[in-house]
Amino acid sequence: MSPMTIKARSYSLQRRLLSLMALGFIILLLMISLLLWNYARGAANRTYDLLLAGAALAVLERVSPGPNGLSVDLPSSAMDILALAPDDRVVYRVFSPDTGVITGASDLPMPADMAFLATPVFFDAPYGDPFRFVLQGRQMNLPDGRLWVVVQIGQTLEARRAQQLSLFLNGMTGLAGISLIGIGFVWLAIRRALSPLRQIEADLRARSPGDLTPVEGASPREISGLFEAINSFITRLDRNLKLTEGFIADVAHQTRTSLSALQGHLSLAADSKDPKKMHARLVRAELQAERTVRLTNQLLANAMVIHRSDRATLSPIALKPVVRDALAEMFRDSRMRKIMATFEADHFADGEDMLIAVALSIREALRNLIDNAIRHGPPDNTIDITLNIEDDALALTVEDAGPGIAEADRARATQRFASIQQETAGSGLGLAIVQAVADGHRAKMRLGTSRNGGLSVTIAFPRAIGRAVTSLVFVAALALGAVVPYGAIAQTITIFSATDTPAMAPVIAEFEARNPGVTVVYEEFQTVALHEAMLAGAAPDVVISSAMDLQVDLVNRGIARRLDMPEGRTAARVVHLALQTLWFYF
Repeated sequence: MSPMTIKARSYSLQRRLLSLMALGFIILLLMISLLLWNYARGAANRTYDLLLAGAALAVLERVSPGPNGLSVDLPSSAMDILALAPDDRVVYRVFSPDTGVITGASDLPMPADMAFLATPVFFDAPYGDPFRFVLQGRQMNLPDGRLWVVVQIGQTLEARRAQQLSLFLNGMTGLAGISLIGIGFVWLAIRRALSPLRQIEADLRARSPGDLTPVEGASPREISGLFEAINSFITRLDRNLKLTEGFIADVAHQTRTSLSALQGHLSLAADSKDPKKMHARLVRAELQAERTVRLTNQLLANAMVIHRSDRATLSPIALKPVVRDALAEMFRDSRMRKIMATFEADHFADGEDMLIAVALSIREALRNLIDNAIRHGPPDNTIDITLNIEDDALALTVEDAGPGIAEADRARATQRFASIQQETAGSGLGLAIVQAVADGHRAKMRLGTSRNGGLSVTIAFPRAIGRAVTSLVFVAALALGAVVPYGAIAQTITIFSATDTPAMAPVIAEFEARNPGVTVVYEEFQTVALHEAMLAGAAPDVVISSAMDLQVDLVNRGIARRLDMPEGRTAARVVHLALQTLWFYF
């Protein structure tokens, strides 16, 4: 991918967070502005409605009965009250529903189904321009009886709208200022929250190309996974770099030595005048060429095995088919014509030979063991390969009828470039490759004496079923609330987990409720700290972690227990579900 493509697809996390927060502030401001506009309109109406009501009451008090009926002496106080809104036009009338208009405009609008009350009634209606009206009445005693007198005063809305706009703008100005301050604080908080990422960036940029030490420092919980992933990648990169450097050094040294020997034999053959001596030198050169080819092949095989030992490449495989395929390949070698080879693994049921491994690496280890037996043993050698279960491990054993290796030399035999039998000395990488395969699979390799007096090599691989299933089964039992038989489990169950405590608390509470007398002790860790605690010798009953590579590492080291459950119970169904989940994760 080109740099321009990367740049086009990149974006600023800080800018994106700030934009989202700003958008949230804008939406919130729009909602508040709508509420504030309605509040300002109500406040302006309440203010000017009081003026209308005061003017109407002042006029109503000046209505009096006379010889010719009702009369009105308009008070100057009413006009003074209405003059507080000098830009508004005012209309009025005084009337009685029984006798008609006493004074004022006779065509003022009225609301439908109006009931006259002694309290003021306000309404909006058009009268050329939009108006706000008030109606207020009272009953008066006349010689002919009691009758209602009503005062109606209307006022245009200019002053109300001006006050509404003023209240709204003043409120929004304050809110806008507070929002800008809030966005500023959000920007500072985002920069503060993202500072660990900038620290990691500065640390990595300041490093020399050869500095592959882990990034140090405490990381927030939200980026702890990224922090651990970076350190895990740096660790793997450092390991691969060291392996590559070692491989290059070995290839340079061993190839230079072998080619120098080959060149020496060819130079002597070229200088020789005697045809017999020349032929002898060429024969030695041919043997040296064969050793060089074998050395190159084994160096490449050793590099392949070491680089494939990374846990990320492991996957579930069945061991029996791998051994059969390796034997079928070796039988094509002409050197196997006089050799008797056997393979015994018929007592295994389907699925019992499963392990987490790299099939290619195991085939390479088996090929080197068989090749060593051919090279160091007699022409009619016997090679017996067996597959057994030893202490919950799959033990692959290869035995031959050769000279074997003395017990005192066995520790040195697995070292690279160490040849024990000088008369059949090879590259010294065969058993080293087998040891590298064992180490890459967290397996144990041991050398011994075979039943035929030759060499016996056993590789004990951790099984995928049994030890690995304990934690996952118990977690599934917790989640489903299954009643687990506690014949082999203590009444206090200790759980080490990388899952947040609030997330697990309801599950644990439900499990304890369904299993009276059982107490769960829950301790929360970071994934790396959890792995280190287990390696340091901690012994909880259950380990829960999202770092599957670290979990597989613990299982392959044998840090797990088998959980036995009776058939036919709920727990047995949980085991079946957990086994399916186990294969899914692996």
